[in-house]
Amino acid sequence: MELWEMTFRQYRQHLLENNKYKNTYLNDKKLWNNKEQSQLITWELLLLERAKIGIVPSYVIMSYIREYGEKRLFARFRGIHSLGIMNFRMSQSVRDLRNWY
Repeated sequence: MELWEMTFRQYRQHLLENNKYKNTYLNDKKLWNNKEQSQLITWELLLLERAKIGIVPSYVIMSYIREYGEKRLFARFRGIHSLGIMNFRMSQSVRDLRNWY
């Protein structure tokens, strides 16, 4: 599975599993959680790079919305990045849910 095919939770798990300090992070969750913001930014950049050349899977887009919100999705994935979300459709019923994730 490519990194751009992963939800943010899957991406973080992948980073943890492949980290040489895995045991340290497993013993200190606070230390691992402090890295979340930088990991989120890196994951977003991976998705934007993918969006330049192809579609980002819907489940990944939903994960992006969960982390950043719908407004940021449509603000960031435009212009050369619009290809990544061109087939994505979110129903109104999903928009109405508060905790759909």
